[in-house]
Amino acid sequence: MTIRVNGEIISEQAIEYELGRLIKFYSEYMSAEQARKQMDILRKKAKEQAIGAKILIDEAERLGIEVLQAEIDDRFNEMVKNAGGEDKFQSLLKDRNMTEDMIRDSIMRGRHVDKLSRK
Repeated sequence: MTIRVNGEIISEQAIEYELGRLIKFYSEYMSAEQARKQMDILRKKAKEQAIGAKILIDEAERLGIEVLQAEIDDRFNEMVKNAGGEDKFQSLLKDRNMTEDMIRDSIMRGRHVDKLSRK
């Protein structure tokens, strides 16, 4: 099933990203078996969160909320450091089938939403 928001498709990757965040959050409060039993509910919530994120990002862009490259670079470098360095970070990207550009784009979108929320 294709989900469209403001004429754009919500990628399966965006939904999987939200699902991963939900699983990580709920794993602190329930066992892995309980989480597996709740997977249909978690997947539905992940879709809703991906839709909500798209709406917020579009609104931030419509309002012209600016994210500086330095903000993106600072957060990216922090992530590399927290991963244990460049080699470990690159390994994590490979394991998750992601690229640096994908991470930077995610950081930018997150900063747009953060700034919109503060506004």
